[in-house]
Amino acid sequence: MRSFVWARVVYEECIFTKSDWWGWPRKSSLVKRVGNVRIMDWEPPPCGWLKFNVAGVSLDERAGCGGVLRDEKVVVSALFLGNCAVVGLEMVVLVAIIVAIEMFTSLFQKVQLPFIIEFDLNTVLNWLKYRSLRPWSLRKLFAEIEDGCRHIAEIQFAVTNHKKNGMVETLAKADMSRKNFFKATW
Repeated sequence: MRSFVWARVVYEECIFTKSDWWGWPRKSSLVKRVGNVRIMDWEPPPCGWLKFNVAGVSLDERAGCGGVLRDEKVVVSALFLGNCAVVGLEMVVLVAIIVAIEMFTSLFQKVQLPFIIEFDLNTVLNWLKYRSLRPWSLRKLFAEIEDGCRHIAEIQFAVTNHKKNGMVETLAKADMSRKNFFKATW
């Protein structure tokens, strides 16, 4: 409910009601109205896959990250947001990826589902693809990501336009002042 109230305040131009949030999460801020035109910000994953959109935000000495897990029917299954104790946008996105992998493996540990993690930094994608490009100082974060990926049947990392990651980016900005993570699954 807190997320719904927050989303109503942040996204005044969105078309959704309280019943949409609980009864039909696919309307929960994916469709916006600009004049009489409805715009869809997010692209669903292929049939049978799940997609976790993650984002990180770093402002001055504060950093936050957020993520939303959806299926091909655009139904939201999980979300997280909160403060990160790291500095630098790339590190924040790596922390968000780690949290997404942990949540996904805890939710679907008995079912082998293919999984996409989508974010908006090409640098991080190149680090994940090519080990030789990874900064040595971030080796522990990459070790956590690789360890988590071992428990997933199939995983893909993808870069998206930051405008298509709007809800997640706003989640990351909203709770940078939190002392701990807010995680919800349903």
